[in-house]
Amino acid sequence: LNPEFYTLYQDNKVEYLCYTNQYLLPCIMQQPLLKHHIESEIKDSIGSYVEACFSSMKKNFDSKIIALEREIREFGRPLDEVLKMASYLEEEARLTHTRRMVAGILWKRLDEGMPLQIDASFQYVNGKNTFELTLDDLGIDNPYNTYRHKGMTPTPISNPGLDAIRAAVTPIKSPYFYRDWETIT
Repeated sequence: LNPEFYTLYQDNKVEYLCYTNQYLLPCIMQQPLLKHHIESEIKDSIGSYVEACFSSMKKNFDSKIIALEREIREFGRPLDEVLKMASYLEEEARLTHTRRMVAGILWKRLDEGMPLQIDASFQYVNGKNTFELTLDDLGIDNPYNTYRHKGMTPTPISNPGLDAIRAAVTPIKSPYFYRDWETIT
């Protein structure tokens, strides 16, 4: 998570740290099983904690995303696609310029019907990172396997910050379909 903001809740003298990052809520809300699991497992023991967290995160998300509303609208893709792309950029690149270059490559791959081939999505597939992946892993049949399945993952793969969201809607066009880290810095 990008814990840019958090709230401390007390319930029966137990303190709970609620991350209220502006982008976590859409990620959770697009994953009904996760949302249901969180609500049923946690809410039973701590009352309205989950509702308070969701409400706080939603309010925070709405207040932060408004700064990018015009750029998102002008970019012309739905917010859910922008958030998914931003989640890939959050995990795949660290610098703004690099994120924008990678965004240009990934949007181009989507437009051409190519697989995205994002290693970071394997955290959802089998919990492995880029350095742990094998050729067998790339063949796993899972909707988060962006080597095997074309298009975007069913949900964002992480909790993107404002920089990644802005990079998603301001991609840098290039002739590349794949990253060349020698030229993309």
